[in-house]
Amino acid sequence: MMKTMKKLMAIVMVAAMIMAMAVTVSAAETGTITITSQQTGQTYNIYRMFDWAETETTGKYWYKINTDWEAFNTGETYFDLDENGFLVKMNKTETEIATAAKTYAEGLTDATYSNVGATVENAPYGYYLMVSSFGNKVALGTLKDSTGLTLREKNTEDDLPAIKKTYADGTTSGSYSIGDTAEFQVVITAHEGGKEFTVHDQATDLANFTDFSFTVTTSTGAVLTTSEVDNAPGDGCTFHVNLVLDKSLHAHDTITIKYKATVTGTNPVNKATLSTPPGEDNPGTSSLTYGFTLKKTDTAGNSLNGATFVLYRVVDGNNKYATFDADGKLTGWVDTVDTATKLEVGSKDISGLAAGTYYLTETDAPSGYKALTADIQVTITEIKEDGVATGKSEISASGAAVDVANNEKVDGTKNTLAVKNEALDALPETGGIGTTLFYVVGGMMAVGALVLLVTKKRMAA
Repeated sequence: MMKTMKKLMAIVMVAAMIMAMAVTVSAAETGTITITSQQTGQTYNIYRMFDWAETETTGKYWYKINTDWEAFNTGETYFDLDENGFLVKMNKTETEIATAAKTYAEGLTDATYSNVGATVENAPYGYYLMVSSFGNKVALGTLKDSTGLTLREKNTEDDLPAIKKTYADGTTSGSYSIGDTAEFQVVITAHEGGKEFTVHDQATDLANFTDFSFTVTTSTGAVLTTSEVDNAPGDGCTFHVNLVLDKSLHAHDTITIKYKATVTGTNPVNKATLSTPPGEDNPGTSSLTYGFTLKKTDTAGNSLNGATFVLYRVVDGNNKYATFDADGKLTGWVDTVDTATKLEVGSKDISGLAAGTYYLTETDAPSGYKALTADIQVTITEIKEDGVATGKSEISASGAAVDVANNEKVDGTKNTLAVKNEALDALPETGGIGTTLFYVVGGMMAVGALVLLVTKKRMAA
């Protein structure tokens, strides 16, 4: 009985080992293919050029040409194969084989795996070719163990295509007043084989996008056949720019787009992305505006009401006068003082100004006070740290009796400019000392004349 049990246990153990080996072998003959750097909207097809088959002579696994690819090696001998189709050696470089294999694959009726997503599970071991609709470069690789096979989209080397949004001078930060015209540029750095691009532009506090121009810098001689601006894309973007070239570009070729826009708010921001990843511009361009609180006081610092001011700046030798809304926010610039906004002061918060130099003209003084005889020059200076705007500024002023308090913070607390007015000179009072003096002198003269007359009469008697 004991011997029978031992034999039975031995049989069970052998059976278990055979089953385990079978499972292991079966699992080991397939693996996962992973595609990295995939591009949105592109098609990926995978072809198995060589199977991973057991050789008839040695019983070991090796590369055997797939039946769909036997004709590939006819005429131009890319591989040396034995009589059973097993690979002996490669006769061409991998680049030469890849280029020719892409052309051959385009003539096949079906791919091994068509319209592939991120992964292919349970793919048989073998030598694979991946073809992308994104560009001319393909990927080759062997799947032959549990580590799997990773095929990278090679048309995106160096993280291409890339996009960069700046102002026309190449900077990404600035200071513009509301109503100013800002000039922008977008530089697209192409990937290998790039031919079509769509720029998604998202703008805040900017409007009136005009004067678009396009420049292509490439060694292929490609020119734009389409440069369409879509102002109503319907996807949350401000506009799209659709670009199509007549020829494919090489990696690192560039397309430069320039245009202008009007600043309409206090914090204009402009970002750009490409519909083809990884082209994302971050952070794009941004601009800050500043302001100050304008106060009217007497020479002792007491607040006064009833003054009015006009603000202007000088552009190309010409005065440009500011218009404001009821809250003191800049709305634009006009050519004549008559059409400018008269700021009524007591105390008035002014906002929406770029860093720079401005002038204040007092058009009406408070009642009982002298009007200013000269304009006040006000300079707003942007405060930066390591070349980056902090959101704070300071002001300086000259041309009149002024007090400046620099305390602008990111939370909106304003710098203060207090403009002083002197009181008018007092007029002499009616019946004052001047008239009294005449009466006294006149009375004294009359008394003197009377005394002289009486004296003469006595002497005559």
